[in-house]
Amino acid sequence: MEPPLSPAIQLDANKRCFIDFQGPPFAQDSDRNSIAVHQASAVLTGMLPSEWFTNKTVFIGAEYDGNQDLHQTPFSSARYGHALTPGVEIHANALATLERGRSVRVPHSWLLFVFMLGLLVMTVERNSNLAAAGIITAILVCAYVLGAFLYFDRTSLALPLVPAVAASLLCYVSLAVHRALTEGRLKRWIKNTFQMYVSPEFVNILAKDPDRLVLGGEEKELTILFSDLEGFTSLSEVTASKDLVAMLNEYLDSMTGILLEHGGTLDKYVGDAVMAFWGAPILQGDHAGRAVRAALAMADASARLSGQFERAGRPGIRTRFGLNTGRVIVGNIGSRTRFNYTVIGDEVNLASRLEGANKTYGTNLIVSESTRRLAGDTFRWRELDLVKVKGRETPVRIYEVLSDAFQTGDAFLKAYTPSLADFQARNWQKAMAGFEESLKIRPDDGPSSMYLERCRLYMHDPPPDNWDGVFVMKTK
Repeated sequence: MEPPLSPAIQLDANKRCFIDFQGPPFAQDSDRNSIAVHQASAVLTGMLPSEWFTNKTVFIGAEYDGNQDLHQTPFSSARYGHALTPGVEIHANALATLERGRSVRVPHSWLLFVFMLGLLVMTVERNSNLAAAGIITAILVCAYVLGAFLYFDRTSLALPLVPAVAASLLCYVSLAVHRALTEGRLKRWIKNTFQMYVSPEFVNILAKDPDRLVLGGEEKELTILFSDLEGFTSLSEVTASKDLVAMLNEYLDSMTGILLEHGGTLDKYVGDAVMAFWGAPILQGDHAGRAVRAALAMADASARLSGQFERAGRPGIRTRFGLNTGRVIVGNIGSRTRFNYTVIGDEVNLASRLEGANKTYGTNLIVSESTRRLAGDTFRWRELDLVKVKGRETPVRIYEVLSDAFQTGDAFLKAYTPSLADFQARNWQKAMAGFEESLKIRPDDGPSSMYLERCRLYMHDPPPDNWDGVFVMKTK
């Protein structure tokens, strides 16, 4: 019959247990509770009193230079000079383990410890960059190893070290490889997709911080710009094809450079027309202001190009702009084989209609009320009208952006603004007098001339009593 063992003695399937070694081989570390070793000559010569053997178990074995009965133990490390332990001391430690009733134990669920540490490392690393993930991994591994040693010293329970550390390092290496592959592929995709739409600086920003991307057909508030060359059809009829292409390329190069400088995204060219937007793929809180500044700069550049063309014997040009701010769908839209990063929605159509509205008012830069409100008072505005554009039932108040080149601005606006209020109040005669006064200051002002004609029309054929001041546009 086998003697009963302490529950703290853990046997494996072959009824073996790990020895709880008390310390390094004799004389290597006197501070540890090592097995006491004495030479046989000390007993024979009486140097060791017989009382010393009372209630003790004595093992007799060989321990000398050249002894072959030497073995590695957990204490055969560099700290102890890689010392080997004689077999007799191993036997003594084995008996001491049984007498104390506590062997070195390995948790049955040691794989759970490995899994939990690996899961912890992966969870912490997911939202960290590689450098931070490396530091976090090192801290977690060191903390685990230190905790395992302290826990072993107190309980003789040996938590898995090599598998746990290996699992943690494998998680980090896997993360590094995965990010190298996915982020590298993402950066290449970003550059290939957006280098034709936004400036190189913005492409680099997107590549470094892909989280700033707005993709996937999301609904966002953006500012959309449409521009078009006035009379391009007539221009193409009187200009040789080669010269026309050269003029158009020079013009589009200038317009595109300006809108990219102001953080815009080039959507597309449609002949001489340019479509662009602000607020995606990079989020911009000041997208309306950026768009207005870009439009003003593009108008100035167009005027300079017109002068250059005329001095070279070519026809001059004039560009019209329409801007609107609203919620649109933005993302990659198209077929499986060919797509375009673009915007769609009713607010996009409104921006296009506002560009065309310049023909009615004799202006070159019209914005919606939403754009004016978001762009703020850093720009000079004048109200133009309350209109229903073609294809849209909801009326929108529209404004003209006044450039720095707008001369006699204050005096002109003092005449124009109250005249518009009189017109909206159906005071036709008073409004006519005001618009005539504004035309004396700016004889070529399109809106004043247009309102003067409306006043004359309404004096002979007034609108109905329920007229709400809305002008319905019949053309695009």
